[in-house]
Amino acid sequence: KNRRKIFSEISQSESVGNFFSAPSPYDYFFGLLFEHPSSIGMVKDMLSEAHFPSSYQSLYKSFIEYYNNGAHFDRNEFLALLPQNYREILSVIALKVELQYAELKPEAREEEVRRVALWVRKKSLAEKRKKMVSSLRETVDEEKTQEKFEEYYHLLNEEIR
Repeated sequence: KNRRKIFSEISQSESVGNFFSAPSPYDYFFGLLFEHPSSIGMVKDMLSEAHFPSSYQSLYKSFIEYYNNGAHFDRNEFLALLPQNYREILSVIALKVELQYAELKPEAREEEVRRVALWVRKKSLAEKRKKMVSSLRETVDEEKTQEKFEEYYHLLNEEIR
């Protein structure tokens, strides 16, 4: 029951068509996570939903909430709890990842997850910086400009970590 509640927020109508339009690092990330669920604990300390485009946020949240539920990660159960559109997409992506990286040792798999998670984080921060610079250019109020510079400085420091 509790696990079904976790997935109730995912709408069947959410747009995930971009999962198939071209393989993206986001697709790859979720395929890796599904194939190597032992990495979820590491990833949840590195990323939040806000690091993902909106079409991927619910899926990321589902992984984290399932992990936080404390039970051993059961792929079939996890898939069964997802809406049909996510089930199909995640299954195909995971199969591609599994075939491509079947030879990797567990340590190398975890390092690959870490590498892609860092890419997701850097991509998100770069997009936030870009929006912040655009916003700074449009701001005429000196006090707001100072606040935005402080936010921008915080974003720069976050990327360094």
